[in-house]
Amino acid sequence: MYFKIDVHRLFSFMTRIKSFVSFYNLIVKNSLYIYLFGVVSVQIFYYYIYFDPYIFGDSEQYWKLASTFVDNGNFSFDNYPLSIRGYGFPFFLFLIKWFASVLHINQLFFYRIIILFIHALITFFVIPKIFNSIFGLKFSSQYSVFLNFGLLYLFSGLIKFPQTDLLSCYLLLTGIFFLLSKNIFINTISVLPLVFAYYCRPIYIGPFFLFIIYYFYIFYKHNNRKKYLWLISTCIFCYFISLPQIIINFNHYQNKSILIQDSKFFQGGLFVFQLNLGLKNDKYETTLVPKLQGISYPNMGGNMLSCIEKTNEFIYPQQFINLYFSYPFDIISIFYNHLISGLTIQNPEVYIFKSNKSNIILSLFNSCLLSLFLVSLIFIKKLKISSFIIITLLISPSLFCIPMTIEERFFFPLYIFIFGVVGTFSNTFITGLRAKPILYGSIFLILNVYFLAARFNLNVNSSIDPTIYGHF
Repeated sequence: MYFKIDVHRLFSFMTRIKSFVSFYNLIVKNSLYIYLFGVVSVQIFYYYIYFDPYIFGDSEQYWKLASTFVDNGNFSFDNYPLSIRGYGFPFFLFLIKWFASVLHINQLFFYRIIILFIHALITFFVIPKIFNSIFGLKFSSQYSVFLNFGLLYLFSGLIKFPQTDLLSCYLLLTGIFFLLSKNIFINTISVLPLVFAYYCRPIYIGPFFLFIIYYFYIFYKHNNRKKYLWLISTCIFCYFISLPQIIINFNHYQNKSILIQDSKFFQGGLFVFQLNLGLKNDKYETTLVPKLQGISYPNMGGNMLSCIEKTNEFIYPQQFINLYFSYPFDIISIFYNHLISGLTIQNPEVYIFKSNKSNIILSLFNSCLLSLFLVSLIFIKKLKISSFIIITLLISPSLFCIPMTIEERFFFPLYIFIFGVVGTFSNTFITGLRAKPILYGSIFLILNVYFLAARFNLNVNSSIDPTIYGHF
């Protein structure tokens, strides 16, 4: 039988195949960007369809503070009122409001769009780079999608409401990301995000000092002669970032301190005030239920300790140190309860809208994530000192909050580390589970039961406390 081959059609077909393969390779090569675009588009569409125009509590206070920089059409940091809040986050909100006004977009919706973009950039580029540097392993583009939605699921209120936790944490991650660069200039300016993070959220002064130690270690490793010029330039930029707070402090307190003056509002400062609350309470949740201020989770051991030592009055730092050395095991027990309380996520929206809430799906997701994290720790080999320092930097904002009364959002940095470890060692865990299903399956199940039991035990111990905080 005779077959006639049309060479032109065959060539055209092969060209199409080659074009398809090239297009496929292009998609694979740029899959991260495609995932990012798809994720952000879906999230913006969701927040557009289910737009909620209401903000509450301290979120509302930040939103109002953002409007105080302009008075009678004139912008000035002198207009910023007497407040416990640093200027950083309100100024960030002011810029968002201004751009939204120029673009004729709803200001709160525009804020959520900007935060979603920041969230996407950090989860798709910054976090994978940091964990690759720590463990020397990469996690997939698909896991970046899971990381993005997972954090959003557990901490949706940080997107929905103007809160400092997410932006401050992502500024810290940006600083670490810059510090890991091989470019001396980028290394040098890595401290700038940390300075602004402090003016957004004062607890970041602790991570800032830890960061500075590692910063100078990296700085002196470079042999570039221009590094001192760039260091001087960075110090000047740090001064300019601090200058608005200096202006505000001089305007209200007649001093030129670069620090947020929270001691003017709380005896001993906000941190000491939080330490006092943390001695007697494990956790606190702000409610929007009528006639209720919040729900506290009292610590029985801490309350008994207060009765024994007669520390019902305000305690100063020196007294805390004496208390820690006098009752070390009791204090460790209190801190452990704080840690477990913070890891027991049951309110992703920051504010409680119903007093009898119960979300078993959220609890199961959280307990599975924590169990995977603890099992994944088995697979971590010997860490370099630099990796250990980066881990400490990353989780330090959460660690500094452990002595306080915990709010779930305080543990946002710790959850980034948890997600990062799970993503890095998920394939290793699956391999181990296939090899030893009974061992790893049993450990995973026991840990799940423990975290679920902790969640229900926390609810049993909760009490309505309309006086613990107030809004400040």
